[in-house]
Amino acid sequence: MHGGGSCEPSAIGEAADSCGGEKRGTCKKRCKCNEGWTGPHCLVPDGSDPIDWEKSSTLSDLGFQGFVAPPFMIWAFGGMTLFLLI
Repeated sequence: MHGGGSCEPSAIGEAADSCGGEKRGTCKKRCKCNEGWTGPHCLVPDGSDPIDWEKSSTLSDLGFQGFVAPPFMIWAFGGMTLFLLI
Protein backbone atom coordinates (compact mmCIF):
# COMPACT_ATOMS: atom_id res chain seq x y z
CA MET A 1 0.00 0.00 0.00
CA HIS A 2 1.43 3.35 -0.99
CA GLY A 3 -0.40 5.78 1.26
CA GLY A 4 -4.11 6.22 1.72
CA GLY A 5 -4.11 6.49 5.50
CA SER A 6 -5.89 9.38 7.17
CA CYS A 7 -3.71 12.29 8.22
CA GLU A 8 -3.73 15.84 9.59
CA PRO A 9 -2.37 18.46 7.14
CA SER A 10 -1.17 20.67 10.01
CA ALA A 11 0.78 17.86 11.74
CA ILE A 12 4.58 18.05 11.82
CA GLY A 13 7.33 15.51 12.45
CA GLU A 14 7.61 11.91 11.33
CA ALA A 15 4.41 10.61 12.93
CA ALA A 16 1.51 8.83 11.25
CA ASP A 17 -0.60 12.02 11.35
CA SER A 18 1.98 13.79 9.16
CA CYS A 19 2.47 10.88 6.69
CA GLY A 20 6.01 10.36 7.90
CA GLY A 21 7.09 13.96 7.40
CA GLU A 22 8.15 15.83 4.24
CA LYS A 23 10.81 13.24 3.39
CA ARG A 24 8.36 10.30 3.37
CA GLY A 25 5.01 11.62 2.16
CA THR A 26 2.50 14.43 1.84
CA CYS A 27 -0.89 14.89 3.46
CA LYS A 28 -4.04 16.14 1.74
CA LYS A 29 -6.68 14.44 3.91
CA ARG A 30 -5.07 11.12 2.86
CA CYS A 31 -1.36 10.24 2.79
CA LYS A 32 0.47 10.07 -0.52
CA CYS A 33 3.90 8.43 -0.24
CA ASN A 34 7.07 9.75 -1.84
CA GLU A 35 9.37 7.49 -3.88
CA GLY A 36 10.96 4.81 -1.68
CA TRP A 37 8.30 4.79 1.08
CA THR A 38 5.19 2.66 1.54
CA GLY A 39 2.41 1.82 3.99
CA PRO A 40 -0.81 3.66 4.78
CA HIS A 41 1.14 6.47 6.52
CA CYS A 42 4.41 6.21 4.52
CA LEU A 43 6.40 5.02 7.52
CA VAL A 44 7.96 1.89 5.95
CA PRO A 45 10.89 1.89 3.51
CA ASP A 46 9.92 0.36 0.19
CA GLY A 47 12.14 -2.66 -0.44
CA SER A 48 12.32 -6.26 -1.49
CA ASP A 49 13.05 -9.59 0.12
CA PRO A 50 15.72 -11.58 -1.75
CA ILE A 51 14.66 -14.84 -0.09
CA ASP A 52 12.06 -16.96 -1.88
CA TRP A 53 9.86 -18.14 0.98
CA GLU A 54 7.73 -20.44 -1.18
CA LYS A 55 8.16 -24.09 -0.25
CA SER A 56 9.66 -26.34 -2.89
CA SER A 57 7.22 -28.92 -4.17
CA THR A 58 9.63 -31.65 -5.34
CA LEU A 59 13.00 -33.05 -4.30
CA SER A 60 14.57 -31.83 -7.54
CA ASP A 61 13.54 -28.29 -6.56
CA LEU A 62 15.74 -28.74 -3.50
CA GLY A 63 18.70 -29.84 -5.62
CA PHE A 64 18.36 -33.58 -5.04
CA GLN A 65 19.43 -35.31 -8.25
CA GLY A 66 18.92 -38.90 -7.18
CA PHE A 67 21.25 -41.59 -5.90
CA VAL A 68 24.55 -42.09 -7.70
CA ALA A 69 26.50 -45.10 -6.49
CA PRO A 70 30.24 -44.57 -6.07
CA PRO A 71 32.44 -47.02 -8.01
CA PHE A 72 33.48 -48.80 -4.79
CA MET A 73 29.85 -49.76 -4.07
CA ILE A 74 29.41 -51.12 -7.59
CA TRP A 75 32.54 -53.28 -7.26
CA ALA A 76 31.52 -54.45 -3.75
CA PHE A 77 28.00 -55.41 -4.87
CA GLY A 78 29.38 -57.17 -7.95
CA GLY A 79 31.93 -59.04 -5.86
CA MET A 80 29.33 -60.17 -3.33
CA THR A 81 27.04 -61.34 -6.12
CA LEU A 82 29.89 -63.28 -7.75
CA PHE A 83 30.86 -64.80 -4.36
CA LEU A 84 27.26 -65.98 -3.77
CA LEU A 85 27.07 -67.56 -7.23
CA ILE A 86 30.23 -69.62 -6.77
